[in-house]
Amino acid sequence: MLSSDWATKMNNKKQQILAFLMGLFTILILLEAGLRIVSYGYQNSRVVLDWSVIHKQKNSFVMLCLGNSYTFGVGSPLGESYPDQLQRLFNARTELKNVTVINGGVGSQNTAQLLDRLETNINNTKPDLIILQTGQPNWWNFYTYNSRLNRIAIDRKSFKEKFSPLYDFFAESRVCRLIFYLKIEIEESVVPSYRKEKEYRNSVRWIETGDKDFFADEQKVNKAINLFLKGVEIDPNYPDNYVYLYRIYFCRSNYDEALKWLMKTLTVNSAFGDSYKYLTYNFLRTGRDIPFIPDHEKIKKEIDKLMDEFKKTNTESSLILADSKIKSWAESDIIEMIRIIRSKNIKIVLQTYPYRIKSHGIPFGQEINDIIRDVAVRFKIPLVDQEKIFQETKDQGTGDNEGYFVADGHCNNRGYKLMAVNVYNKIVEAGILDMPHVKD
Repeated sequence: MLSSDWATKMNNKKQQILAFLMGLFTILILLEAGLRIVSYGYQNSRVVLDWSVIHKQKNSFVMLCLGNSYTFGVGSPLGESYPDQLQRLFNARTELKNVTVINGGVGSQNTAQLLDRLETNINNTKPDLIILQTGQPNWWNFYTYNSRLNRIAIDRKSFKEKFSPLYDFFAESRVCRLIFYLKIEIEESVVPSYRKEKEYRNSVRWIETGDKDFFADEQKVNKAINLFLKGVEIDPNYPDNYVYLYRIYFCRSNYDEALKWLMKTLTVNSAFGDSYKYLTYNFLRTGRDIPFIPDHEKIKKEIDKLMDEFKKTNTESSLILADSKIKSWAESDIIEMIRIIRSKNIKIVLQTYPYRIKSHGIPFGQEINDIIRDVAVRFKIPLVDQEKIFQETKDQGTGDNEGYFVADGHCNNRGYKLMAVNVYNKIVEAGILDMPHVKD
């Protein structure tokens, strides 16, 4: 009798658990469906800019160039970025009148910022092809570094290769995205109040985008300096305030003051941990050899002294680990961008960036280029290996590699022209558009 009662109770319990799971599953399905309907309605109600007219033209083809200052065109006169010059190459082909090249480059933008803006950029421009060049600022632009690392394991690549269908399912789930955004909102709710102030957030945005009007406005700059100094006083272990002060002073050519604030990030007991300090350490280590700052020898000695002190309390292994985390962060974001772009049936071309002087250039530049090359092979994406082509141009004696760059390592108009030609020829080679090759 007891055995029969026990079996009945267990059976009822199983049915209750099953009913609960079925109910939960039904709720999740309905929530997922509801979120997708709302998302679809929202996206279709948004005002798309005049780029939508392009798709009404016969044989129209839109290319969206995404990246950072190398795409935006820093180092060249207005209208001489590689997207501008790429547009002129297409304009010269009378049979390709309806090709439009859009420059979506944002100065200092890291992979996380580009990823955050990707779907909006796609919705607003409706491109047929995206030309992507990104990753260099990840070694010094720390936006979302900590939160991104929370979701990225060092061996995430192998996990994704084994469980990529499952990963894609959860990545596409609106419920999962809702949970992720709610988590961000909860984290934001504990942010100190001064960081929520409109003037503070505007100052951060102006600095991150390299807004020229901001840096030319004495009143805005002084107000921002005071805001960040206040932040240092209230929140001494939040390193971004030190970095923002560094960038303001650097952009205003006050290098002594800029270096002072940058060096302070190495001494901050940051909640972001040693990995964050390593970003500054690596930036100082590589930046010490770029000879375009006044009083360069004096600055080199100060940097060397601080780096020696830093290395006494930070082992080489911790620095290597931090570097691997940065690489994993950048690679993860790039792969996520590829997934989103392909899910919308948009063609994609990747490209590396050329570097001016290999002997004392920017090592993390070569590292991100290696990541981009590897991703291009793994996902079978056309690659414009700008670094390799520029080096070959120099080695073959067909061009002066130094003559393609300005002092800080950005291309000049001649360098961007070569980049544009290389992108154009890759589009031909990949069969994306049927047209003849061009030469520099």
